[in-house]
Amino acid sequence: MGNATPKLDTQALVQAALMQVRHWQADQNSALTCPVCGASGLQIVDRSARPFADWYAFSCEACGLDDHIHIPLPTPRTPM
Repeated sequence: MGNATPKLDTQALVQAALMQVRHWQADQNSALTCPVCGASGLQIVDRSARPFADWYAFSCEACGLDDHIHIPLPTPRTPM
């Protein structure tokens, strides 16, 4: 089965990917590194549906990473 597409499938990889999101949010022109292979050129697309969820898509041309992270957010409360 070799050559499987890399995934963000461990807690360490998810944490590394979220760190790149934080760098990207601070400066969208910053050079990002892939959490899987360490190559520069990581692409992040924000597909969030706020206020319901944060959702980020990640892709890396160097290693073939094509995955996403979906983080449900607390439901907003409406005043009574």
